[in-house]
Amino acid sequence: SSKHLLGLINDVLDMSKIESGKMTLNIVPVSLREVMDSIVNIVQPQTKEKNQRFSAAVYEILAEDVCCDSVRLNQVLINLLSNAIKYTQKGGEISLIVLPVHPVEHNVAHLRFVVQDNGFGMSPGFLQTIFEPFSRESTEATREVQGTGLGMAITKNIVDLMGGSIEVESELGRGSIFTLEVELAVPDQADVVAAELEASQRKSAEEVSLSGLRVLAAEDNEINAEILNELLQMEGIECEILPDGQAALERFLQSAPGDY
Repeated sequence: SSKHLLGLINDVLDMSKIESGKMTLNIVPVSLREVMDSIVNIVQPQTKEKNQRFSAAVYEILAEDVCCDSVRLNQVLINLLSNAIKYTQKGGEISLIVLPVHPVEHNVAHLRFVVQDNGFGMSPGFLQTIFEPFSRESTEATREVQGTGLGMAITKNIVDLMGGSIEVESELGRGSIFTLEVELAVPDQADVVAAELEASQRKSAEEVSLSGLRVLAAEDNEINAEILNELLQMEGIECEILPDGQAALERFLQSAPGDY
């Protein structure tokens, strides 16, 4: 229940960002191999739970390093694969294939990602609305599957933001095929080195010690307050917790500069 609720909250927040035009992409050089490894590590435990066969393959990719928002690319592929897992019976088959559409030209890689399953499939009528918010198809086979009906709408909007395209083929009882195509810039070696240096510097900055800091917090839930205090103490931070914002504000105004 908590996972379902968290998924619903995240989906609603993403849709809110999309509808307000505040969703943006963070384009940086990334390794396609690392992206695929991450996806496989996330998906494999889910397929094992349902005794499903999962395969992932990359064919003839001439540029392993590309420029994209790896978090959003991951989100799109995980959405597609999670749906494939949910809407495929136990013992079914799911695959992810990555292949080039054209050779790399003008430092641009045109890639195709194909997610295929042999699950419950979808009706022709539902395929017309699959990318609309809160669109779900309820059949005898899928009635017990939990979902918000937002995943595909979010996926389509992210793909549009990336300048790509997504298509779906499906037949009831025969499974589904989702095909994602995107054009991603290929960084030159100088860009890759610069990105690695920036990541290293960012990691060094994150390692700065917080030990000795004093923090004033407002938290009216005793369990949350206890957890917060424990987490801060693990970093060597002294924490004073008050029950509400008004009390915290008054304590702060009465304190000397730099106390908190």
